[in-house]
Amino acid sequence: MKRRNFLRSAGALTLASTLPAPMVLRAATPEDYHIAGILSFSGAYGLIGNDMRKGAELAVAMRGGELLGKKVRFSWEDDETKPQPAVQKASRLLAEGTQLMFGAVSSASTLALQSLSTQRKVPHLVTISADDSITKMDGARYSFRTSNTLAMEMNMCVEFVKKRGIKRVYAVTADYQATRSAFDDFAAKAKAAGVEIVGNDFAPLGNRDFSVIIDKMARSDADGILVVATGNDGVTFCKQAGQVGMGLNKVLFGPVLQDEIFAAATGEAALGVNSGVRYHFSLDNPANAEFVTAYR
Repeated sequence: MKRRNFLRSAGALTLASTLPAPMVLRAATPEDYHIAGILSFSGAYGLIGNDMRKGAELAVAMRGGELLGKKVRFSWEDDETKPQPAVQKASRLLAEGTQLMFGAVSSASTLALQSLSTQRKVPHLVTISADDSITKMDGARYSFRTSNTLAMEMNMCVEFVKKRGIKRVYAVTADYQATRSAFDDFAAKAKAAGVEIVGNDFAPLGNRDFSVIIDKMARSDADGILVVATGNDGVTFCKQAGQVGMGLNKVLFGPVLQDEIFAAATGEAALGVNSGVRYHFSLDNPANAEFVTAYR
C-alpha cells in the first residue's frame, strides 16, 4: 500500500497555515517561537504520535522553519498515552516559555492539556483527539481543533452499517470515557435505524490479547463487527481477528481503524477491513499536492 498518513487529521497542514497572528506574536521578545508537542510516542497510540511529529516538522520545514519571521523551535515529549505524564511534561515546558501546545493523541490527555492551556492562557492546537467535550458548548478560549469529533465518526459508522445492510453488530470498545460515550452514541443511533446490538466488550488501552472477545464475536450471529479502538490496539485486534478468519463472514469496520501506516503494521489481516480516515493523500488541491511531494 502507498503511504498515506502524512499527517493525522490534517493537523500539520494547518499547524503553520492557520495560526492567527495574535497566537504567533504572543511573546514580546523571543527570537524563536516555541511549540511544545505533547504526543504519544509509546503506549497504545505510539504509532499515531510518531506520524504527527513527522507531519508537523515537515509543515514547518516547508515554510523555511519560520512563522511571520520567527524561527520555530519544537520540543517533543512522550505522554505514554496517559494524562498524568502529559500534564507533568507540559507544565515543565510551559515554565520554560512554550508559546503553543500541540497535542495530545488520547482525548483524556488532550482534556488535561486543555485545562493547563486555560490556566496559563497559552494557545493549544488539537489535530486528532475526538472527544466531543474538547470543543464544548461553553468553549475553551485558547483551544483550537482542526479534526472531527467522535459524534461525527459515529454518524459515519451508522451510515456505513445502513448502506452495507448490516443487521446485527457486536462491538469492542477501548475502555475510557471518550470511546465509551462514542459507543453509546452509535448504539442509540443504530437501534433507531433498526440495527441490533448483540454484544459489546470493553478492552483496556494497550490490550494485547483480544482472543476471548474475538471468540465471543465469532460465536455470535453478528454480521458486523464494530471496533472503537485505534493505534496499536486497532492493529492488535485486526491481526488476531485475521488469524481466525473473522473477516470472511463478518464485516469489520470502525473509525480510524486502518490506514496505510496501520495496515503496514497489521499485514494481510488488514485486507477487507473498513475504516474511516481523517485525511487522504489523494486530496486534490495545490497545498496538499505540495505537501505530498515533500513528504515523499
